[in-house]
Amino acid sequence: MRKSLCALVLLACGSAAQAQSSVSADLGMFRLDYEVIDSGNAGVAAQFTVLSQEAGRTDIRLDSMITAVQSEAIHWPSGGTIYEWLALNPIGPYLIESVVLHGWYDGALRVGAIPPGSTGDVGYAHNHAQIDVRDYRTTGTTWDDRSLQQDDIDHPWSFDMGIANRDEGSMALEVHGLANTDAASTYYDGYNGTAQSYAQLGLGEAVLTVFTSYQPIPEPPLWLMLAGGLPLVLLRRARAPARLR
Repeated sequence: MRKSLCALVLLACGSAAQAQSSVSADLGMFRLDYEVIDSGNAGVAAQFTVLSQEAGRTDIRLDSMITAVQSEAIHWPSGGTIYEWLALNPIGPYLIESVVLHGWYDGALRVGAIPPGSTGDVGYAHNHAQIDVRDYRTTGTTWDDRSLQQDDIDHPWSFDMGIANRDEGSMALEVHGLANTDAASTYYDGYNGTAQSYAQLGLGEAVLTVFTSYQPIPEPPLWLMLAGGLPLVLLRRARAPARLR
């Protein structure tokens, strides 16, 4: 049965732009430790929303990432970036099977136009998106890396990156989002006229989907039955005639 949580969790740990911010929550099937490592000059606090949770699937929107990865430029380069750390620890009989990071960017590009009959230097407008997710293995130094990049986005651009959990234990993820913009105006008629250029780019959605499975733990009576039955089986085998062995 689908269970809509729509829960918002927020914890700010310090007001400095580079300060770390973290929050933890028990989500039933696993525990999430969520930390903003660096959000550039945005000073964004760790914040996420559990969109939905059903059997074997939990959708978590990374709100702090969406807030930080925004950029617009008119006369000079600009950028928005964030690095986040997410630790996923299974609870009880549950196993973490895999995670998928998905969402979309949207942007706008406008280059200033030279009026009819005029001459001059045409400006430019560019943007650049990058999204990364890395899984650092707790059992060694090996990690999986997924990365996507896209330039000059002027319509929604979707991304979808999945990582399987090799040992079904804990997962430690580093997530990075980036939006860069740059624009220069168009000048004409000997620099007497100016037409402004504009570049914008932002992360519209970023959702981490965690897939889990249930591994039932045998009840104590079952363990007792197995423990009591095994010696009987071994004793019967020991007493059996050699020709039947």
